[in-house]
This record gives sequence, structure tokens and C-alpha cells, in this order.
Amino acid sequence: MPRPEAPIEAELAASECHDVQLATRAFKNVATPHDIQNFLKQCSLYNTRERRWIAVPARPTEGAQLYRPFVEILVAIVSHFGLSTSREVHGIHDVELQSVAKGQDLIRGVRCRPEINSPSICIQAKVQDKTLPNNFPCFEKRHTSNAQYFMAVSLINVMTDKDFEDVENGDHPRQNRARLYSYARQVFLQQGNRHFVNCFLLTESGVRLYVFARDGLVYSSKVDIHKNANVFVKLILGAASNLPEFVGFDRSIFWQNNMRFINTVDEKENPVTYRLTPQSVMPVVDRRNILGRGTCGWIVFDNEGKKYLFVKDSWNILGRHSEADLLEDAKGCPGVGQVLARQDRITSISKLRNIDVTNMSKKMRRFFQDKQFSRLVLENHGSPISDFRTRRSLLCALYDAINGHRNLLMKGILHRDVSVNNILIRTSANPEFPNRGILIDLDMAIRLEDMRPFEPSVPGTRPFLSVSLLKRFNSNATFIRPRDYMDDLESFFYVLCSICCGYSAPHVSINPQPKNLVEWTTLGEKDLFASKVRLYREGVDSYLQVTEYFGEIFRTLIRGLFNFFKTHIDSAVLDRQENQDRSSTTSCNRTPTAGEVYEIILGLFNNAILSLDLEFYAMSYGCSKVKSDPSIPTQLGILPVARPTAVPTNDTRRRLSDSADELRAAKKAKIDM
Repeated sequence: MPRPEAPIEAELAASECHDVQLATRAFKNVATPHDIQNFLKQCSLYNTRERRWIAVPARPTEGAQLYRPFVEILVAIVSHFGLSTSREVHGIHDVELQSVAKGQDLIRGVRCRPEINSPSICIQAKVQDKTLPNNFPCFEKRHTSNAQYFMAVSLINVMTDKDFEDVENGDHPRQNRARLYSYARQVFLQQGNRHFVNCFLLTESGVRLYVFARDGLVYSSKVDIHKNANVFVKLILGAASNLPEFVGFDRSIFWQNNMRFINTVDEKENPVTYRLTPQSVMPVVDRRNILGRGTCGWIVFDNEGKKYLFVKDSWNILGRHSEADLLEDAKGCPGVGQVLARQDRITSISKLRNIDVTNMSKKMRRFFQDKQFSRLVLENHGSPISDFRTRRSLLCALYDAINGHRNLLMKGILHRDVSVNNILIRTSANPEFPNRGILIDLDMAIRLEDMRPFEPSVPGTRPFLSVSLLKRFNSNATFIRPRDYMDDLESFFYVLCSICCGYSAPHVSINPQPKNLVEWTTLGEKDLFASKVRLYREGVDSYLQVTEYFGEIFRTLIRGLFNFFKTHIDSAVLDRQENQDRSSTTSCNRTPTAGEVYEIILGLFNNAILSLDLEFYAMSYGCSKVKSDPSIPTQLGILPVARPTAVPTNDTRRRLSDSADELRAAKKAKIDM
């Protein structure tokens, strides 16, 4: 059975850095050296002559012997420096803190099993006046008597030197850091307004600082808590500080009068404050991993209180096109989410970590990748497509989203992350945006002109990745084609399959889920590749079972899409040389253009919608009336959307990614779809 720390250790391996100067640089000016020295002279827990914390045993046999002495020391520090009105120290080594899989679980009351036990000590916020803006909500005292990640400022693990060294020198040296990562992740998930989280590891002889942010982990060398007690006190003051720059709070998101607000800008870039909806005081979208874009999404009331808006926070690598840039290009595109306002470079990782990017060490330069924090205000278009209410609304939403994908492609943009959560289904009609489905989230999108034939990473949501992209994780692959729009269209197919085979009715998911769908969410990329290859070799009817609610109409649609993609998959997954792959494309059996591909796929969806409409009329009037009554429309389903004026392709016999020439031609977009 795999250890719970293993996935975290793998992530840390590529995103951690040991900074020997971190403890010295951290929390500068949190208190004057004179004030800290005076505290040490006055504190009965510290012997200035022997330079030692009196109550801390020199040779503890277990970590439990250290808990109480360290809690007493931390309480003394917090009290002496006047922080006890807003901070409290909890010894929680024997307490199981509430863990969640996402922030919204706090509202819904969903609790998950703690990932990797709980920390030993929690420095927690205490809010006494709800009328004043605060990073934390104000609860009655009985609610704050117990520690919780939701109110945590900093977290501390306590262990003996021997236990620490045994782990560091053992088979899993990152296990200590993985445990702290687990705690920090819960703080990110449950608070939603943190740029970074400070964690500490305390032993009888030393303290280490671990700072988790969206670029990964930076950790310090050991600081002797006895001989360098002044540095130790400084670190604890930083851990308990009220200043956002020391503890990583985003002060633009705040609580007041038991409501939560967010500061941003409006369409004219004027400052504006929006109130979060009661259902969105926690992010409705939040990334589970610390490393990455750290996307958080909030639903807010507009200033008139007449409609909802969607505020999206994310971290983007500096020097790359941001989602805001791509959304600006996509303004007015039917079927694509629309941006109303944007804030760029609110802060950056280098600023938060106090790193001079012009004067970094070689080691730090290899590790560090600066990111900027950005905020978007978008139209709130609806709910994830998994919240469909009828079979027809599901098909219409997918139809519009696929058409939106085509519109993005016409603008020279490839989405690269089609998934259940990135296709929204409209919950109410809006004459300004008549689309029933919207494609959102251009976090992973890229301009075609910026694409490289073989990227080192594979952006996207794993369960919906195409077979060709998964093949990149197969070391035995002899030919891998570049990524293009066909990969995204295949992802739409998997979205449809996951709903039709995973739901028995609207809002009713099958429990347990079908085995092959479970594989899509649990297998690693290499095994998932084998599973999806099996789909195309066994046939869709053997591999997946469409539930009775969706019926024969959806089975026919899925078979049609399956047959279309199978032709493409056969040439993509088999280990053939490039010349063999292309030799099958002849003048009699040419590869369809991008425009023709979209027409084929949209046509299959349109036929399914027409069949649903005919089924409805048959149930309403009887089969014979459907055939004979002239009052019944002869053309139901979706009317063809306006034909695009251009499509980014340059050769009707080849697909977008087949050559660099076509990538350049994509920008010009001269050929009709």
C-alpha cells in the first residue's frame, strides 16, 4: 500500500529549495533586537547565563515530552509582545483537525480523513470585533476554543532530534517536509486568502522554518533555539504576526460584520469592493495542490445586487501570456467566457519571498521561477456541466462549448484543458449571451504561434487527456505527434462519456462509479494510456455502459463520436513511423480540415438533439401525429450556427499541428471553415 506522503514527496522533489540565509532574512523588523533581548532577560523560562530554555529537556526520549514546554514558551512570547488579543497558541498534538478536500466542503459540512495526522502546535487567530475588517471571521468564543485550519496563522510540528535525523537519513528523507506540506495545504484550501503559509519544525535543540507558496517550498537551516534564542523569538513573532507581509495574507479579501468582501477594479479600472455571496465565502474553485497556479474562484454580488459576477485569482509565470491577455483576444466570442475587468501583477513571488531576482545564487536561479498574482472579474455564466437538469440541456451546452472552442481556434488560441469543470451550463437565459454552454478557464490556453512541436509538460486535466497526449508518458513510443485541436475535441468526448456513464439522473451520480471511469481519475498517466487504448480496441459498448436515463439516443451519439475518434486514434497510438502514418493519407482518403472536423462533430450533436425533440413530440402527440401533423416543425434541434469567416489552417490536406508553416498561417486565418 503506498504511503500517504509519497505523492507529496514527488511534488516536493521538483519544487523545494534549501536557503541557508532564510532564518536570518525572515521577519525583518518584526521587533527590535533590543526588545527581544529585554524579553529574554525578563522571561523566567530562559536562563541567560546558561543560554538555555529551562523547561526544554536536553535528551527527551519522545516528542510528547516537548509539547508542554514549547507551548509555554510560545504563549510567553505572544503575551509579552502584545499579540494575545489577536493570537492564541494551541497545543494540539492529540487533536484531529478537520481536513477538507476543497474549501467549499467547509460550507457543506463535508469532512475528509486527515491526510497525514495533525500538527503539534497551532498559532491561531482570535477576532474580538466583528465590525472591523479582518483576515479572519469573528466567531463566538465557544467556537474558537478548539484549533482549526480555518483559523490557523502558522503551524508547528514538534519532534526529537533523533526522530528528525532518523527520517532525514532514512529511505524517505522528505517525509518531514511532506507532513508540513499537508498542513499548509489545508490552510490554503480552508482560508482562500493566503499567498504563503509559514510552518516550523521544532526539536529540543533547534527550529527550522518552512515557507510554502505557489512556487513550492523554501526552507531554512537549523537555528539553535538556546544559543540563538533571539533568532528563535524573532521567528515565533513572525509566525504570530498581525502583518500580512509576514504571514502571507491577501488583505484585499476580508471579513466584516460576518460577511466577506473582496477589493478589485471595475471595467473602468476604478477601485471597487464586492460582497461575496453566502455560498461563496469559501472559494467555489480552488486548486488542491500548493504548487502551480493556485486558482481560486469567488462568486460575488455586483454593486447593484442584481446579478452575480465571478472573481478569479491565479498565479502566472512572468513573461508568458496571461489568461487575461487571451480573454481579451476572445472578447465577444460566442461560447467562451467573457472578462469584464482585470488586475495584473498585484504582487509576485519574488516580492513575497524578498528575493532579488537580479542577484540570485546559481542554485536559487535553477529552482526559482517568478510568478505574478492576477485577478479577473468575469461574467458568472452558470454551473459546471455536471449540474445539467435535462438531457437536452446537456447536449446543448456541449454543442455551444464545442462551438466556443472553434471560435477560440479562429482567434489563434488552443484551450488545452477541456474538462467537466471547464464547461458551464447556463442556469438562466440572458439575451446578451444566448449560449446554453460556455467554455471557460484559459489558464492552460496558448496562442498557436507560441506552441512548440513537443512541449516538456502536458497541460490539461488527466481524466480527459487524449490518447495521443497520454502516449507521451509511454517510454516505448516511437512516434508522438504534436498537440493540436483534435486533442481537445477528444476531451469533449470523454466529458460526455463521464456524465452519460456516471450519472443515472440529473444530480444523481452512480455509486460506486463504473470501474473504467474510476481508472480515469485514479491511474497514473502511463496506466491511463493503456486503459484508453483498451477502450478503442474493445469498443465503446464493451468498455462503457450508458445509463438507462440517457438511453439509445446518447448511445448512438457516443458510438458516432467513438467511430470518428477511433480512426484518428488508430493512427496516433500504434507505434508507426511518421512516413507510414502519413502514407495512409491519400487524395482519395484525405484528412479533413479543421472546419470539416467541427462540422462533423457538431452535426452528430445536432442529430442527437433533433432525435430528443422528435422523441418529445412522439410522447406528446403519438408517433403517427409526429409523422403527419404539419404544425409540428420539420427541422428541430439546433439551427446551424453562423459559419465562421476564417479558420486557422493552411492546407486542406493536413491538420494544424502538422507543420510550422500552418502554425504561422493560423495567425492569419485566411481559409474559410
